[in-house]
Amino acid sequence: AEDVAMQVEAQDAVMGQDLAVSVVLSNRGGSPRTVKLHLYLSVTFYTGVTGPVFKESKKEVVLAPGASDRVSMPVAYKEYRPHLVDQGSMLLNVSGHVKESGQVLAKQHTFRLRTPDLSLTLLGAAVVGQECEVQIVFRNPLPVTLTNVVFRLEGSGLQRPKILNVGDIGGNETVTLHQKFVPVRPGPRQLIASLDSPQLSQVHGVIQVDVAPAPRGGGVFADAGGDSHSGETIPMASRGGA
Repeated sequence: AEDVAMQVEAQDAVMGQDLAVSVVLSNRGGSPRTVKLHLYLSVTFYTGVTGPVFKESKKEVVLAPGASDRVSMPVAYKEYRPHLVDQGSMLLNVSGHVKESGQVLAKQHTFRLRTPDLSLTLLGAAVVGQECEVQIVFRNPLPVTLTNVVFRLEGSGLQRPKILNVGDIGGNETVTLHQKFVPVRPGPRQLIASLDSPQLSQVHGVIQVDVAPAPRGGGVFADAGGDSHSGETIPMASRGGA
């Protein structure tokens, strides 16, 4: 009888931090059950190809009738860091069998490491044709330096795509940028920022900008500020630790 149920717990793993993958076993029968379990973890590429297993664990669990038990496998950042790829996706394979009944257990679970968001704050009112400023704050979640960091900033009616080269950001360091732009169209707009580096990608931030019409007699600038063809090296407004 298949009286042992297995559930993989959803992961809320943060890039740069240690994590733990967990499986919950439940004995729904009236007799004790001994489960031999094998957990193994690998990374997955955006193409769908799975990399080699870099962490595994074997456990034997005895379940009383009606009882449940959680089996966890801790994974340190230093263990998964060398295997990380651009998407930060991982695949947990779990296999096992119940000694008394011969029941076979098998599950696969894919999860992605969560990256931090960029925090965007509008400094002042947004008005068509008038210069406005946005503040971007980012905290490096990794204990290693991010090199060749590039910010991208864009927004329809707000800012042509602009590339900001900021260089290196130290491990667990917080940086703040200020960027000016000139809205060209009124109404609700979105300003979108992203960060990319060889060590960390998939970092985004967005802010809703309600642009007021130009005051009577005010001109409208045709240029939304920023050149989409060349990168700009921008100094940090401030640097601080965690």
